[in-house]
Amino acid sequence: MNDLQLISQTIAYYADGGTNGQPEIVAKAFHASAYMKFVKDDSLVDVPIIEYFTDYIKAGVPQERTATINNIDITGSAASAKLTIDYATHSSLTISTF
Repeated sequence: MNDLQLISQTIAYYADGGTNGQPEIVAKAFHASAYMKFVKDDSLVDVPIIEYFTDYIKAGVPQERTATINNIDITGSAASAKLTIDYATHSSLTISTF
């Protein structure tokens, strides 16, 4: 697989695992020491990834959402991606660095 395919696969672990309520699949997209940062109730939330898997992804409970990759930028051995995750109640723009 080339770099773009590998990055797309990693994004799929995050997006599809979250959509399908599979924290073990989402875990394949992150280093064990990663943190998830997001805004909730107008406050920045900074959560260790292990805590994110247990507290924010309900295992076995699928989410009604769709994820779209807006952009993947690869520079040398680093990459960033922009995703839009559309829920029934709102949309979320996600920017990830790999």
